[in-house]
Amino acid sequence: MVRIDSMGFGVIVIDGNKYQMRDVVIFPDGTVRRRKFGLWLASHHKYEKEDITELIAAGAETVVIGTGIYSGVKLTEDMREYANESKCELVDLPSRKAIQIFNEKGNIGNKVGALIHILC
Repeated sequence: MVRIDSMGFGVIVIDGNKYQMRDVVIFPDGTVRRRKFGLWLASHHKYEKEDITELIAAGAETVVIGTGIYSGVKLTEDMREYANESKCELVDLPSRKAIQIFNEKGNIGNKVGALIHILC
């Protein structure tokens, strides 16, 4: 399972690899990528249903959302409803705490995905 090593403002280290971006997406298979650019342009402080559809389709039973260092990102009700309908646990916390939860759930074998905002 992939592990998030550390995070600072605008920087995250995952399995020893450093990423500098606003939002990072981690799939249950360990694939890491940035949040789709078009979605960020429309709503960089709001996560929507479309932000988690690929994670759930990839088999995530839990999606951990990091809402930023200062919890600057909000989740839409549409996202919460979609996760509930999909029987996917949605955990949203400030990013540093979200990282701890992501690592813990991965350590016990959960199929976990993540969307982490690494700025505000």
